[in-house]
Amino acid sequence: SVLATHTLPALYPHFAELAISPAELNQLLEKELTGPSKKFMEGGLGILSLDSGKYVASCSGVFPTRIAQEIEQHGGLAGQTLIATFVSPPYGYAPDLVKACCAGLLRGKKIRIRPEHGDDYTSYQDPGVRDLFTRDREFRRAEFFPASEGEVTNRDRIAIRKLFQTYLQVDLDQD
Repeated sequence: SVLATHTLPALYPHFAELAISPAELNQLLEKELTGPSKKFMEGGLGILSLDSGKYVASCSGVFPTRIAQEIEQHGGLAGQTLIATFVSPPYGYAPDLVKACCAGLLRGKKIRIRPEHGDDYTSYQDPGVRDLFTRDREFRRAEFFPASEGEVTNRDRIAIRKLFQTYLQVDLDQD
């Protein structure tokens, strides 16, 4: 047992002892983010942050950033490969933590998901997204890609949002 305690940090230097319940994962797929788990906030996984009193999927934490970088580095990964990569050394993440980060990345428009059958998911509100995250088999068979910018970039969205705030006194969601 003494040997095991010394090899764990060496084998899993990025280990996270966080478990995500199915109910917590569903919070990331709700239309409105109200009272999400503290695990998703900047002090935990760093999936969500507060912006003008609203929760947004900033995905600025270490965990979602690593997962997004892995997807981008390979130009896309199968869900099975994504989970296998992050449950193995040097990470040791739980599969539900990987799913939660992917749900946050989809909500934050940083990735798109191609399910085994059907069109790509580009939003957490697309039909079938909830099933993908609640059914392990569907998640593992899906492919995850970096989000491809459409005609409207994030920079454009910010400018449009500021225009509405400044001239129309209307506060819009980032989406």
